[in-house]
Amino acid sequence: RTWRKELADYNYTYEKIDSVIGLKCIYPTKTVEEKILNNVGLKKPKVLNITYNTKDGRVLHNVEEAKFYYQALIHANPIPEERMIKLSYFMNTFCECAFDDSYFGKIYDKQKITKEFFDFVFKTLTIEEIYTKALYVFGKEKFADIRQPDYYILTIVANLYKDRFNSKLLKGTQKT
Repeated sequence: RTWRKELADYNYTYEKIDSVIGLKCIYPTKTVEEKILNNVGLKKPKVLNITYNTKDGRVLHNVEEAKFYYQALIHANPIPEERMIKLSYFMNTFCECAFDDSYFGKIYDKQKITKEFFDFVFKTLTIEEIYTKALYVFGKEKFADIRQPDYYILTIVANLYKDRFNSKLLKGTQKT
């Protein structure tokens, strides 16, 4: 409530009863809408020179390609709609983290997140493994109730892949 009130107080949003659904909805004010549409005063997204290879050899150059690729994989599986939404949210958030270098160097579940770690995960990730973890994270919770979904998701991905990643690194250093 406080958050919604502050947005309204600072003239970012207004509330109105939607005539179609009959519920009170929040809309952006014209000023905010123009800023969004014209990209005025908004922080421009960073363009990173990051690419990831997938298990099947596809090269992902940006977050949109990664999301599209995983959405296609998700929709190719016979998953109930409600669970598909949870899995999609999980994968979209993971992809956003992988293409945002502000996550590099942080530690989740005792695993330092690096470009190499994300490389490994993209090359070994399976929808089946992630599916059970996504359902665990978003079990009975609503997405909006989870304050830091990126934290939960990176912690679960680190937990799922850190042992395999570190054993691969150890094998690589022993060969040299």
